[in-house]
Amino acid sequence: MIPVLIPIKEISERCPQKNEYLLKYTLEYLEKTNRLNATWVISDSEKLLSLAQKRGAKVFKETVVIGQNEKHACWKFLQNSFFERIFICPVTQPFRDFSLLKKTEDLYDREKVNIDFVTSVTLVPDREQFYVNIDKSECSFKLTKENRLGATCMNTYMIDGALYLINSNFLEECVNSEHCTNHFWNGRFAGAINNAPFIDIDTEDDLNKFKYLEKYFEKI
Repeated sequence: MIPVLIPIKEISERCPQKNEYLLKYTLEYLEKTNRLNATWVISDSEKLLSLAQKRGAKVFKETVVIGQNEKHACWKFLQNSFFERIFICPVTQPFRDFSLLKKTEDLYDREKVNIDFVTSVTLVPDREQFYVNIDKSECSFKLTKENRLGATCMNTYMIDGALYLINSNFLEECVNSEHCTNHFWNGRFAGAINNAPFIDIDTEDDLNKFKYLEKYFEKI
């Protein structure tokens, strides 16, 4: 089975409590999709590693190095046990449809000669025509449009960051390059459609909206 890696720092600079709060949702998802026995949580936090072990995941202690990102952490893991490919499952996008792992894996198998990785994508409406500038209590549209009907918005696919399936040799290229992230997004990739709702939690405002959704659905 392809290993699922969850690289997660103890502290998020923009939203300090985010990672501990969100980790459980990703672990619950992997348990429900029968992948927890192939899951490793990679972290510098003893607290998060302990939480992961209690829920049945494996753990890998990472020493944080300034200037390195989650791809470097995953590559360090691969030095101990090499796999041809790996899933990376960030906690910041907690919603994934239950077939996403399988869809991503099948797409990789079909296209692996032509691609370096598969990432999840979601379908969103382009609502640029409703963007506004706010000046005190007064608003103005950023774009000049005659028609403001929502039905005229075009749908477009966007990377949602919920799941990645990466060729390990390509990951090595990225971490050894001068600019890891730029090298990664210059790679060849395919998109697996994630049919779950999109929410990317990076800030305290994002997390508060997520908590609101939790409380709302608990009430109904």
